[in-house]
Amino acid sequence: MEKIIMERELVSVIIPAYNAGPYIAATVRSVLEQTYRPIEVIVVNDGSTDDTAGIIDELSQAGDLIRVINMENRGASAARNAGFRVARGGLIKFLDGDDLINPVMIEEQVKLAERHRHSVITCRWGRFSNDEHGALRMANEDCWRTLPPDEWLCSSWKDGRPMTNPGLFLIPKKIADIAGNWDERLSLLDDTEYFTRIVLASEQVVFCSEAILSYRSGVPGSLSGKNSRAAFLSAFRAIEKTTTAFSGRCPSPEVRRTCANIWQSFIYWVYPAHPDLIAAAGKQRAKYGSATLAYPASGYLLLLQRFLGWKLIKKIKIWFHQ
Repeated sequence: MEKIIMERELVSVIIPAYNAGPYIAATVRSVLEQTYRPIEVIVVNDGSTDDTAGIIDELSQAGDLIRVINMENRGASAARNAGFRVARGGLIKFLDGDDLINPVMIEEQVKLAERHRHSVITCRWGRFSNDEHGALRMANEDCWRTLPPDEWLCSSWKDGRPMTNPGLFLIPKKIADIAGNWDERLSLLDDTEYFTRIVLASEQVVFCSEAILSYRSGVPGSLSGKNSRAAFLSAFRAIEKTTTAFSGRCPSPEVRRTCANIWQSFIYWVYPAHPDLIAAAGKQRAKYGSATLAYPASGYLLLLQRFLGWKLIKKIKIWFHQ
């Protein structure tokens, strides 16, 4: 009897890279070392001014798995869209140019994607400081389980700071087509806005415990570490789009409370800068009712907060970090 061989799904890994010279080779190698095949690696050089272009060109000479796109600097969202336009895979993974994935990530996530064809697959993650990958500090999140979209978003957002790093997710291309492109007007929290749409377009968010993303923190000049007005404006717009989409799709009391809390988290983050954005965020929060999210303080600051209020505690924290 003739044996039937099932063709495995091509996975497209899209990596935007802007001045990622110190990290991009390790990121690409972590993809090439995956146990799963077939894959294609699409590296989008977003107008880098360092040695990123030379490094990825050299990497691409080593085999036919890597495709390189060079473009003018337009931001990570535009770079991801450029990569997605040429992607040939039925499964998509976006990966930041300074993060790493463990060797079995794609293999294990694909196994689940084959069983849950209308769902997005997520995974565990840990944080490491720049080049100290040996000191990976694993997170532990309530949303690390298989959940319907609304329950996963409420669980992920419950502390007002959702973790939506692109490398966590394996996305069926059909879901990405339904969700639409990355919003190129956004910089900070562009991933939160995009993956909210991905999750809402999915039947479930399926958790893969064997897959691990290593998230690099402490990168000099990284966008997530900036507190400029432009970054805050992007975050405001991203949260506005996200909460509008989520509450419109799932108008339950829990969802409304979750939306109020994420606006409260924004207020905590921005204060005392930009009073106009804080006032606008307060109006957005009021649409959803009362927030229940406490200001994130610990130790003696938590004790002092009971007497001094969170605003003074935030100013004290800023003063200590100057």
